[in-house]
Amino acid sequence: MIYATSMLPILEIGLIIIVATILGHLARLVKQPVIIAYIIAGFILGPFGLGIIAGRNEIVALSELGIAFLLFVVGLELNLGKLRRVGKQIVFVSVLQVSLAFSITYSIFSMFGFDFIHSLYLGLAVSFNSTMVVVKMLSDRKKIGSLRGRLTIGILVIQDIIIILVLSALPNLETLSVNFVPIMMNGLGLISLAIVLNRFVFPSLLKYSAKTRELFFLLSLSTVFLFISIAYYLGFSIAIGGFIAGLTLAAYPYNIEIASEVRPIHNFFLPIFFASLGMQIDPFIIQTFWPIIAVLFMTVLIINPLVLSGGLRIAGYKGRIPIVVAIPLAQASEFTFVLAQQGYSIGHISLEFASMIISFTLLSVALTPYLFSLSYKLADKTAKNKINIKKREFKDHIVIIGCHKAGKYLLENMKDRVVAIDHDPEVIEDLKKNGYHCAYGEGDNRDILDAMNIKDAKMVISAIPDLEANLYITKTVKEINKNVPVIAKAFTIPDALKVYEEGADYVVIPMRLAGDKILKEANRILEGKDLRKIREREIMRLKEEIWEGFLV
Repeated sequence: MIYATSMLPILEIGLIIIVATILGHLARLVKQPVIIAYIIAGFILGPFGLGIIAGRNEIVALSELGIAFLLFVVGLELNLGKLRRVGKQIVFVSVLQVSLAFSITYSIFSMFGFDFIHSLYLGLAVSFNSTMVVVKMLSDRKKIGSLRGRLTIGILVIQDIIIILVLSALPNLETLSVNFVPIMMNGLGLISLAIVLNRFVFPSLLKYSAKTRELFFLLSLSTVFLFISIAYYLGFSIAIGGFIAGLTLAAYPYNIEIASEVRPIHNFFLPIFFASLGMQIDPFIIQTFWPIIAVLFMTVLIINPLVLSGGLRIAGYKGRIPIVVAIPLAQASEFTFVLAQQGYSIGHISLEFASMIISFTLLSVALTPYLFSLSYKLADKTAKNKINIKKREFKDHIVIIGCHKAGKYLLENMKDRVVAIDHDPEVIEDLKKNGYHCAYGEGDNRDILDAMNIKDAKMVISAIPDLEANLYITKTVKEINKNVPVIAKAFTIPDALKVYEEGADYVVIPMRLAGDKILKEANRILEGKDLRKIREREIMRLKEEIWEGFLV
C-alpha cells in the first residue's frame, strides 16, 4: 500500500504527459500553439474537469522547477549583447508600451473601485507579450532574421527584463519600502555572484567540461540548481534564479550547446507547468468575471498595438513594418501565468482571481495565429496604397530586393549597374554612404517596383526570406514585363515550386545549395584531390573576403 501511494505522483505525471502529447498533436493539426494543449490537458485531468488529479504538492513543485528551466533557456538565448543591437529606439518603444498599457489598465480598474493590489495585477497582466509563442511563430514563418523579426524580438527582450524585475519585487511588495535596502543588497549580491562566476570561473570550467559530454551536461544542471537555491535562500523565486543562471552562461560560445542539452528537460517540465495552470481554470470563472476579462481584452487588443505601432513610427519605421510588428503582439505573456501563480502563492490574490487572469491569458494566446494572419492583410491594404516616391530613370539595371546578408554580398560583387531596395533604415543609410543607388521601402509594393523602373530592368533578384513577399514580387514583375528574369529565394522545395508557379526564372534553396557544395568538395577529396591545397585555398579566399568587408 505504501509502495502504491508513493507511485501515485509518478503515475499522475505520466498521465499528464500522455494527455498533453495527444492534445499537442491535435493542436498542431488545427494550427494552434501547443501551450494551449498543455493547459487544456491540465483542465481535463484537474478538479474542474474529470477530477482524475485533484491537485498535488509534488506536481506544483515540479511545475515551479519547469518554469525555472524555461527561464534558464530564455536567459541562455538572450545574450545581453542583443540589447545594444536593437538600439535605444526599441528600448523607448518597449518602455512606452509597458508604461501606457499598465497605467491605462490600472487607472480603469481603480476607477471601478478595485484596490491597489488587484489593480496592480490586472495592469501587469496586459503589459507584456508572449516571447515564447511569438518567437516560435516567427521561427515557423522563417522571419527571425528579418527586420520585422529583429524588431519584435528586441521589444520582447526588453519586456522580459522588465517582467523579471517585477516578479522579483512582488513577493516583497508589502515590505518593499521597509526592506528596500536588504532586498536591493540581496539582488546585487546574486548579480555580483553571476558576474564573478561568468568572468573568472566558467571560462576555464566550461572549456574543461566540454571535453566530456556528461560533465558538460552536469555542469549546466549544477549551474541552474546553484542559482535557484541561492535565489530561494535570498527570498527571490526560483524562476529568477533560473533566469540569472541562463544569463551567466549566455555570453559563451557554449550557450547553444548548453541550450540543446538542457532543452529536453525543459521540454519535459514545460507541459507539467502549463498543465498545473490548467488545473486551476474554473469554467464558471469566465462567466463570473467576464466584465473584467472584456476590459483586459480591450487593452491588449487595442491599446497595445496602437502604442507599439505609434512608437515604431516615431522611431522612424514606416510602411507595413509597424503593422506586422504591433498586431501580433496583442496577447498576454506566458509570464502572466507565473504572475498569477506567484500572486496566489504569496497571498496577494485569491485562487479565483488568479484563475481569471490565467483564463484571460489562455484566450489571448489562442488568438496569436489569427493575429499574424490579420497583420499581413492589414499591412497589404495600407502599405500597398499609393506612395509618394520619385521614379528613377534607370535602364538595363539589376534590381536587388533585400540587402541584409546575401543581398549585400551580391550588391558588392556584381559589376553591372545595381539598384537596391530595403525596408531597414540602417541598411539604406549604409548603402547611401557607400554610393549605391537605393530606395527605402517594401519590395512587395507595386509603387516601389515601378519607381525602380522594373519595366526596363535587366534582372530582378529577391534576396528576402519571405515566401508571401517573393510570390508577390515575382507575380508583379512578370505583369510589368514578362521578359525580365526573376531570381528569388525559398527555404523549402514546396515553397520554391510556389514561386516557380508565379513565373520565377530561378529559385534558390539555401540548404540545397549548401548540400550541393559539400557534396562537390567531398567528391573532389574522394577522387584524390589534395585536401591540404583545397583547405589553404579556401582559407585564403575567406580571408580576402573579410579584408574586403564581407562577414557572411
